[in-house]
Amino acid sequence: TPARPRPEPERCYELGRGFTYRREAFGGILYHYEGLRPDPRVTFVDNAFLIDLLDALAAHPHVPLGELLAGVQAHFGLGPEARARMESFFATLIARGALVPR
Repeated sequence: TPARPRPEPERCYELGRGFTYRREAFGGILYHYEGLRPDPRVTFVDNAFLIDLLDALAAHPHVPLGELLAGVQAHFGLGPEARARMESFFATLIARGALVPR
């Protein structure tokens, strides 16, 4: 089994071509949409905070991911477990092609 791609903290990331997301009561949905055919690349995000991270990523496109996560972690006083969950979230998006380096 190939290793799951890990976020590179020194790189800036953005949503891949055709990907977008929307907020929902449970958190949000990240999906791929190009053309008229449905696309199976749908990610259910079970936490509104993770959707907020996507907003932060879009609002600060030239901030490296590691710096962005460190700022979020410091601002909210989050511990190592929360940081690991944020990194895992971004690793999942990278593996699915939903997040790409700028």
